[in-house]
Amino acid sequence: DRGNVKTDEKFEIDFGGTAKVTVKLTDGGKLAANKSASAYDKETGTFTFTITLDADADISNALIEDKLGDSLELVADSIELDGVKTGFRADTAANPFKVTIPSLTKGEHKLTYKAKIKDDVILNYNGEIPGLDNSADVSVEDKTVHVKGDASYSHTWLEKDNSGVGKDGKITWIVKLNPEGD
Repeated sequence: DRGNVKTDEKFEIDFGGTAKVTVKLTDGGKLAANKSASAYDKETGTFTFTITLDADADISNALIEDKLGDSLELVADSIELDGVKTGFRADTAANPFKVTIPSLTKGEHKLTYKAKIKDDVILNYNGEIPGLDNSADVSVEDKTVHVKGDASYSHTWLEKDNSGVGKDGKITWIVKLNPEGD
């Protein structure tokens, strides 16, 4: 909680005797942010990314530049601010995509969107899928906060196992294709 810290005001700390210092605290701006990624939703084939914005005061023109990892693509029209699709402008033509919030009131706000693993990527990997990193720069005035919220997912297309060498000297292999059934 940053509510009890007064910023941009000078105050004096007296250490006794002649030891005094004048301090002016700044917290880098009026906005703090963090980012998270949900678990992979197999039913929708998506991750939900959330940027939590904590505004110390009313803010104008907050800019979020969100960089999706190489294996991710934004789900069209999935961006929401506080659960609604209004109150912001989005430019999703490039990566990073940009969201501008013209007016943000004091308090906590959540910017969410969905991203999916590109089709050609998920078909090419057995195990951990690379390129699911995700970061954003959140800027207000001349201050920028960098946040990361990487996703992870492992998919098994092929599973192979054996029970060892049998009495006949042969190995029996068990091969399962798409054992997770998705």
